[in-house]
Amino acid sequence: MWIWREQQYPYNRAVSDYLDQRNTNITDLGWQEWQREHPYYQEMLDWQQAQQKRDRELWEEFEESEHAVFRQSLPPNWNSPEVDFPSLADLADLQLKEGLPLAWVPPNHVLVQILSRKTSAARLQVIARESTSILEACLRELRRLRSTETREWKANAREAVLVMQAGHWRAGQALAAIALDTATESFVRSSYSSATRHYNRKREPTPPGSSESSLPTWSDVDYPRALLVLHSLYGAFSVYDGNGGEPVPTQFTRHGTVHSISRRQYTKANALIALMHLVGLLCLVEDE
Repeated sequence: MWIWREQQYPYNRAVSDYLDQRNTNITDLGWQEWQREHPYYQEMLDWQQAQQKRDRELWEEFEESEHAVFRQSLPPNWNSPEVDFPSLADLADLQLKEGLPLAWVPPNHVLVQILSRKTSAARLQVIARESTSILEACLRELRRLRSTETREWKANAREAVLVMQAGHWRAGQALAAIALDTATESFVRSSYSSATRHYNRKREPTPPGSSESSLPTWSDVDYPRALLVLHSLYGAFSVYDGNGGEPVPTQFTRHGTVHSISRRQYTKANALIALMHLVGLLCLVEDE
């Protein structure tokens, strides 16, 4: 914005003096004539261009600073130059629709692959293929947990890892899912229903931002780690009504695992997803 301050911007004083000599004002004189006649015009243009450039640089510095602060507030598996934060629309699909765990685990080289895949099936293939790396990353995170508050769930999560490393994926998924269910109820506490509920009393969907009691959205975020955990839990707790004739879901859900023994639900990828949800939630409790 061009501010008329003679003491700060010398060309403003020159303009004022010139108009006084002509006994007129800019509106009467018109910019065209003033531009042709006044020697300070080019100086004014140069100054304005310099100011605009500086304004752009300051804004870019601000955006870069804000971006850096945001990146630092993400879980450590996101702190890699190879990990690009997705659009909010893509993130909503990954978290709310597919219920994929994204915080602390999987490790960043697996996270990069998941974010780059275009379909849910392709993402599940990545998770199953990278099982060794994922299980090792889960163990690393569990080893550093020291809180007495998470001790019981840490032991169950570690046991689930060992069971899966032995190739017993169905047993590992069942243990991880039950531990996740109780951990969510214990640690999310009063927000448990908001983190897991998909319908209110009127049977209307309650995704993040849809009601006063639902989870906040990414547009309100000041706590990215929590949203990366809780939004994914919302997807993982999606409703499955086997009594209503619904097919057993192929993506991991707490309801699908607890209320069925179908091979559609019990898979290697889903076992790893259940475990990563549990580990991510325990890390959130430990670190925050």
